[in-house]
Amino acid sequence: MKRLLFILLAFTMLGCSDDDSNNSVNEKKYTGSLIGSWKTVTYIADGKNYDTSDCNNTSGGGLFYTWSFNEDDFVINYSCNKPSEGIEGGVYTFIDGILTATHVDTTIKYNVYDEGNSKLKLEVISSSTGHDLGNFIVEKTIK
Repeated sequence: MKRLLFILLAFTMLGCSDDDSNNSVNEKKYTGSLIGSWKTVTYIADGKNYDTSDCNNTSGGGLFYTWSFNEDDFVINYSCNKPSEGIEGGVYTFIDGILTATHVDTTIKYNVYDEGNSKLKLEVISSSTGHDLGNFIVEKTIK
């Protein structure tokens, strides 16, 4: 009987794992306020992380440099070197950690995760563009 109990206990312990390979399951959804300005610090595409601190050292298209959220609308400036160019905006909703941003006829939904240290991860759920847009790590710039 003790041997059977030991075997069951061993299988139970082996069945529990600390594997964190599926980040979306283990990450904490962010449900705070988005209001303010956020700078993209990492652009994630095709399984690679691109540091966006240097405008000349990025992957190019798809990089959103700054995000500014007001009460119900947003502005994205994606021109790192010429701040007055590359400005788009629209409306958004942010409910239960899901950001839905609409610009003209394009709607993109993101899961928003808390990365700590005033950083958020925006992970694309769906896009009406039909393109793989990549994901973003953003950091709050104006508190």
